[in-house]
Amino acid sequence: MKEKQNFGFYMETIIMLPVFMIAIPNIVRVFTASYGTSRNAERLTDAVILASNGAELVLASHSPEEIMTVLEDAGPELAENVITAHFDDNLEMSKDGPIEMKIDWQETETDFAHTVITISYSGKELYELETGRYLEESGS
Repeated sequence: MKEKQNFGFYMETIIMLPVFMIAIPNIVRVFTASYGTSRNAERLTDAVILASNGAELVLASHSPEEIMTVLEDAGPELAENVITAHFDDNLEMSKDGPIEMKIDWQETETDFAHTVITISYSGKELYELETGRYLEESGS
């Protein structure tokens, strides 16, 4: 009687082994894909937050130079009215962070500053926001 029980256990083990060998790599693949999707969603959320912060900077400033003073810890650069600043993964200002925010400030003849805020992560563009402000109150 005992030999029959052992035989059943071994048969079940032999049958389940291939099932586990097929299932485990698929489960690992699903978890890896979900981690990648989750990480991309987190970066996109961070990009939206930074872009909205950039839009608030545009609304509070009268010139690109004013924005530069606020972003001085981010190692800002100004070239042809395009401000480039860097942030780390925690959205803290960092001169060598992987997240880059570009604010393209273009003034029109009608005292309007049209801006395009672009957020990139390690060179890959994640988010772009267009906004602007009237400059007539600034006296410029």
